[in-house]
Amino acid sequence: MKVKTICIGEYQISPSIEFCLYQFPSPLVTPPRSFQDSQQQQAEDFNYFCLEDLFAIFDLYLIKQDLIKSFKQYPGFFCKDESSNRSLIQTHVMADIALKHKLYNLADLCRLDDRELISGGAIPLLKMTTCVRLNTTPIISYTTIRQGHFSGNEWFLDADLSRLERLSSNISSSSTLMSIQEDPLIKLPKPSSLLLKRLAPKHGHKKNLTILTPSYNEDAVHGIQSAPLRRISISANTTTKKILKKSPPTHNKKSRFTNVPATASAVSAPWPQTSAQGRFPSPPIVPSQQPAWGQYRSQPKVPCTPNKTQKQKFLQPFEYLYDHIEQTRVLKTTLDDQIRRSSSLMQTLQSSGTMVESLVRRQVRDMVDDTFETKLRECTDRIARLEQRLTNNIPLSPAISPIKEQPLDLMTQLMNRIDQLESKLDK
Repeated sequence: MKVKTICIGEYQISPSIEFCLYQFPSPLVTPPRSFQDSQQQQAEDFNYFCLEDLFAIFDLYLIKQDLIKSFKQYPGFFCKDESSNRSLIQTHVMADIALKHKLYNLADLCRLDDRELISGGAIPLLKMTTCVRLNTTPIISYTTIRQGHFSGNEWFLDADLSRLERLSSNISSSSTLMSIQEDPLIKLPKPSSLLLKRLAPKHGHKKNLTILTPSYNEDAVHGIQSAPLRRISISANTTTKKILKKSPPTHNKKSRFTNVPATASAVSAPWPQTSAQGRFPSPPIVPSQQPAWGQYRSQPKVPCTPNKTQKQKFLQPFEYLYDHIEQTRVLKTTLDDQIRRSSSLMQTLQSSGTMVESLVRRQVRDMVDDTFETKLRECTDRIARLEQRLTNNIPLSPAISPIKEQPLDLMTQLMNRIDQLESKLDK
């Protein structure tokens, strides 16, 4: 079959391969007999692209599932050239698949007709692909293609699961790495909770730092003394023997148990000192060190204020550090979102450039046509009024009488009527 090819450019270096649009004639269309019929025939021709060319230029390995599905549903939209063993696909099918996968440049390229391709409409769409060397003016030629049947073992009918699995594994590994890197940032405790944990009061009995001395009206032997416990924990028999040996024989045992007021000092005490007092003299009484039991219990535990301030000073740099880390993480996420949005906006603007240009041209053409038609109607009305005024005075000559001719367009009719009016005025 003889097929019209429009060579858009070339890709690869050695050997260079032509990137062409193949135009198959429709078998149901009769040969054209006029210019309008030839335009209608061009509209009814079938445009094809080679799948090998599209996969090499646009890297379309992710659309194989949709390609297989469309081949199973509509096998008539595919064609095979047995001479070169290449597979062809109709442009409208490829445009639908590209739109589904958001490949807007490929979709716009598949929607171009032959006139737009010849005028250079594919150049802005293929500028993004560096592997294509574009022709300034596409080359039109005719080639013969020997159509064949698909055997079912073609390369594009394989799902290529190994490549897809490799891509999915790379994506999953990168996502796990990102989650591992982000986990320590997320699990860091907030500064406020860290301070609360460190500055919280301990739920236990604190050690009492105040030294309580006993009053002197208590028994000297059984009272609390500021001496090692081993010396006090001697048995009662040994203590009495030691006291009897060292004490003078004139004093009674009862003299040791006499009650003395608590305000007396240890130096001016009138009674004789016992062995325990002689060995371990009790320190002088300090009123601030001997509070009442109820007063001691009711005192709030506030002597740790300097420790709190020191802890706050120590933890303040860490608090600032955690705040800065949190702020930078939030700024990084917002920056990534802005970059993603700007890139998508740039892609949409680049893909919609040709569409916007064609839309503006169409709108301007419609506006100009409307204004031009209104002006032409106004001119025809004025000429008709002039003709009526002239026909009342001057009869029409047979040379200028209207002749039945083929219907002309509005501009030629106006020019003919103006010529008739000028000839009448000359007479």
